[in-house]
Amino acid sequence: MRPARSLAFLAACSLFAGACSPGGGGTSSSDPPPIEVLAAFNLTGGMDWIDGPALNGYLLAADEVNAAGGIGGRPIDVIVVDGGSNEHILARRVGEALADHDILVIGGLTDGIYALAPRRGAVHPAAGGLVSFGPSSIALAVAPVGTDAGVPVVAIGSSLPDLPALTGDRFFGIAAGTHHKVSAIAAYAMGELGARRAVVLGQEDHDFTVELAHLFGEEWHRRDGEVVFEARYSPGLVDLPDAIAQVLAIDPQPDVVFVAGLPNDAGIILDEVRRAGLGQPLLSADWYASPFIAPYTGEGGDDLYFAVDLTLDQPGDALARFEHSYEAAYGEPPPYVFAALGYDAMRLITSALADAAELEPESVAVALAAQDSFPSLRGTISLERRGRPTGPLAILRTEDGQPRYVTGVEVAGG
Repeated sequence: MRPARSLAFLAACSLFAGACSPGGGGTSSSDPPPIEVLAAFNLTGGMDWIDGPALNGYLLAADEVNAAGGIGGRPIDVIVVDGGSNEHILARRVGEALADHDILVIGGLTDGIYALAPRRGAVHPAAGGLVSFGPSSIALAVAPVGTDAGVPVVAIGSSLPDLPALTGDRFFGIAAGTHHKVSAIAAYAMGELGARRAVVLGQEDHDFTVELAHLFGEEWHRRDGEVVFEARYSPGLVDLPDAIAQVLAIDPQPDVVFVAGLPNDAGIILDEVRRAGLGQPLLSADWYASPFIAPYTGEGGDDLYFAVDLTLDQPGDALARFEHSYEAAYGEPPPYVFAALGYDAMRLITSALADAAELEPESVAVALAAQDSFPSLRGTISLERRGRPTGPLAILRTEDGQPRYVTGVEVAGG
């Protein structure tokens, strides 16, 4: 099993047959040719806390497949590129890897900004199988789709629901769409908490938070709930107290407050909300599953509910085996759920490689789309027509400052 290594060391190399080991070997001329799979991650910079564990899970799954004989006797060769948490650098390095290697599948991309252009960005075919993007209010990067055949992409995160439509039929996600998570938390809040009147508290001027707030409002209304007020705050949170004051002025008070914010701001938002006296249950999608809430989840922090793909404390034999294998390989338990999602992403890729009629990108894309009963760590999932998995999600609630598994919710397609 591969020992833990520094991220800087992993970022610039191929990870097959010990090729990255200090003084490591490589392959002999008699070995069967490897199957090259790209790993597009941000292993340095602000995204490293997510992408490091995700890559570890991705590599662990590749190791297990190789230990079992590979795909038809051919080992998986993982080519790792590090974007340094800069979308332009990641795009360039993915392009270089596609030019230098015979890549069949691209995996990684834990955040939508690194996967695709925004809705208002122009998309133009470019040489080398990449896609280049026109001017946009946010810089976005990587959607390698190959040339005529296309190189399929399996994203670990990147859960905005319109990403598959913008990238085409060769974009697949191991994570459920944000719309699925919003549907799950709305159903739970109404069914288990008895909530009917909601307030949406959300950040302006960011694609993710604006879309998150919009999706919740739509879903809440669809279930005959009432959104009594929508409070907005600016990036930087300078006017967050004003938005909270508007919520406090509502009479009668809402049953729940849905928060559409960024993960890095989660703890600060929680602290401000509770200090101001908002005691209602807080709801969100998976932005609460963030290490940034831990310093702020003291008294009053135990009524946060959110929907995620899975959590590391939920029951399941497959998840327990993964956690044991991860700790054996890296010397510590998986720190975040992205490690499990990275593991599942590589397992999904290798399942498609094994099923593909031919080992070329178009056939692999067809095989990915046909994964309709994939045994993921969270249960059986199916890839719907738009490349998003359907299947179980987890509802979490904070207890003693830590997110805890409450129950599973089955999510349908769409």
